[in-house]
Amino acid sequence: MKIEKIAHVAFKCHDLEASKHFYCDLLGAKLKFERPNDKGEPWITYLEVAPLQFLELFYDPDNLPEQTDPRKVPHIGYQHFCFQVDDIKAFAAFMTENGFPPEREIRRGKDNSWQIWILDPDNNPIEFHEYTPESDQLKD
Repeated sequence: MKIEKIAHVAFKCHDLEASKHFYCDLLGAKLKFERPNDKGEPWITYLEVAPLQFLELFYDPDNLPEQTDPRKVPHIGYQHFCFQVDDIKAFAAFMTENGFPPEREIRRGKDNSWQIWILDPDNNPIEFHEYTPESDQLKD
């Protein structure tokens, strides 16, 4: 069990098109995929900045706390970062044994990757995930 790399950093953005222009057109990131919310509205945009390293943009024009579930973060800007791990079950067990249990059970996210959330000693949320063969991040 080990951390492989930082998989993504997440930002909540008010103007998705301006954010995509900034990160893609000016800084060279590539659009990897977009995921609508349950109502079919724009929600998550994944931008690849290097092979298998991403920015995750949560579109929230109204700055609603429920848009970035599960932690209800009520502000535009930085939300969380995510470590990629090679064995999420072993990692969750290791962190639990060392006093940092996941906030909930391992689950498969809408991007088809396994994920857990752990709070650091200052209660900063950190996402940990393991790619699956179906993970959107691995698709061309």
